[in-house]
Amino acid sequence: MKRYAAVSVILVTTICVLLARSSGIGQETDSVKLPIEIAHLQLVNQTVLPSPGYQVTVFTPTINGLYRLSMYTAAQSSANARVCIFVYFTDSLKSETASGLNCSQPATGNYASNVLAIQTQANIPVIVDIFTPDTNGTATYDFFATAERL
Repeated sequence: MKRYAAVSVILVTTICVLLARSSGIGQETDSVKLPIEIAHLQLVNQTVLPSPGYQVTVFTPTINGLYRLSMYTAAQSSANARVCIFVYFTDSLKSETASGLNCSQPATGNYASNVLAIQTQANIPVIVDIFTPDTNGTATYDFFATAERL
């Protein structure tokens, strides 16, 4: 009798384990709800520089995929200097450059923002370049960016 009980326990345990595996219980899956915030960048009280200005890595993706990059800049002070932001990334075809903020003329206290969807390759950084094409102007700004995997 004890033998049949032991076999029954083993059989029930095996069935439960197989059902759990087939349903994904206890396993890592790609069923995580998207979007997932993967990076946040905050640059405060920065002085805009001529091109190439201030280049900084926003994030380096760990997997190939579609990402959203939300950007916001606010001018603390401006003296005839436009703030331009380019985004450099590599999609499935080649290295790309996107206009993050199209050389907006920031007046003190104003802001500019943009959201880009980009397809990028794993292990290749996504970089923003913040600069001015104006050699005789200056501006102080705050810049914020958030990257999400879609």
